[in-house]
Amino acid sequence: MNAGRALLLTVVCAAALAGEAQPLAGQAGAVAGWVPIVMPPVERGACFKAVATRYGSSLALASGGTVVAWGGSDDGDCAVPPGLSEVAGIAVGLSHMLALKSDGTVLGWGAGQPNNPSDPFGFGQSTVPAGLNGVVAVAAGTWNSVALVGGPVLTPPAPQPGGSMQLTLNGIAGWRYTVSGSTDLVNWTPLTSFVATNASTQIVEPAAGSFSHRFYRATAP
Repeated sequence: MNAGRALLLTVVCAAALAGEAQPLAGQAGAVAGWVPIVMPPVERGACFKAVATRYGSSLALASGGTVVAWGGSDDGDCAVPPGLSEVAGIAVGLSHMLALKSDGTVLGWGAGQPNNPSDPFGFGQSTVPAGLNGVVAVAAGTWNSVALVGGPVLTPPAPQPGGSMQLTLNGIAGWRYTVSGSTDLVNWTPLTSFVATNASTQIVEPAAGSFSHRFYRATAP
């Protein structure tokens, strides 16, 4: 593979093996790499659903929302921020990495951090603009980063006392959104329609407890 090209591969599940520097090639959905830079040992039973790589640095997204990075340079691109979780998407640039979180926000690390005059490749590519939210996809270039703002994004429902259900809609202020509920993913009942005044809006369905199970979706007509 040309070292200058980025690779993004989505897999169903990669069953990584503990105690081995490289999962066995041929195993269904395994993260398999070649040339000397290989994936480090991970916890037995860990499953991965996406990988990205560029110029010797690689990043894998686990099904549980955490990430594993390996390879790397002197710019800290493989130094995953402690506690990073709830990741829904990943991207790898020349010397930086991006994580798209399930709430529509983005986290970056590696080259391009602010207040680092010693960084020869610092163009702000890992410095996420303040207030960026409602992101549905990210991509990383050699010296730049881009985010596709879409949405809306609903956080997982949180049961409340009395049987109600609370969700948070992350979107864009000034946009109109409709939140609907369903019990079968076929028939949807609008619960509320509103123009967002903030990036995050709390939604409550008081009657959620009367259903054995419930699904929610948000649309921006």
